[in-house]
Amino acid sequence: MPKGNEKDVRDVPDEVRKKMAFTFVSTMDEVLLLALLPPTSPAGPLADRPEPTPPTETGRLELADAPAARG
Repeated sequence: MPKGNEKDVRDVPDEVRKKMAFTFVSTMDEVLLLALLPPTSPAGPLADRPEPTPPTETGRLELADAPAARG
C-alpha cells in the first residue's frame, strides 16, 4: 500500500487487520521488489533486500544485485 495510506489502516476493522499483513512503500521500485522476489528473511519482506537502484536511461529497473530466487 502507498506509505501515505498508513494512517488509514486504523479505519480497517480489528478482525481484518489481524488476518492481513500490510507493507507500505514509497516507490514503485519497492513494489516491484516485493512482487517479483521471494522474501529472504522472517524479519520482513524488505529486510534483506538490496536498495533499489534508480531506473536506467531506458527506464528499466536494474535487479542485477538482487538476491536470486530460490528454486
